[in-house]
Amino acid sequence: LPAAWGSLPGLRHLYVWGNKLTGEIPGAYKGLKKLEELQLFDNQLSGTIPNWLGTLSRLTSLRLDGNKIRGRIPDDMGSLKALEDLQLDRNQLTGTIPVWLGDLGQLQSFYCGNNRFSGKIPDGLKGLKKVEFLDLSWNQLTGT
Repeated sequence: LPAAWGSLPGLRHLYVWGNKLTGEIPGAYKGLKKLEELQLFDNQLSGTIPNWLGTLSRLTSLRLDGNKIRGRIPDDMGSLKALEDLQLDRNQLTGTIPVWLGDLGQLQSFYCGNNRFSGKIPDGLKGLKKVEFLDLSWNQLTGT
């Protein structure tokens, strides 16, 4: 992904899906404060989900599904109160499903299937009053 795109201050929608892009999400993108949709799915991106994504307060759609992203979902993303669509499935994500997800009141779809999440499904997800699609399949979740 070209880091130079981080200097496009008016950019609101970035769609670069279905390619063979490699590397990490450039830190230069943290300056894209008007970004509403970031769709980088079905590539070969690696690294972790950057903490600074939580500062993109206008983000309504974040699709990083179908890559090689590892690590945890950063807690900083709990501040994305406008987020409606979060798709992180088909990666190598680990850790637990964050409790703060239940505080994302606008969230309509959350896909995190086919990762390596473990632990219990948080009770806090009952706070997702607008959710229509919730995919937690093919992980290592436990509980009753």
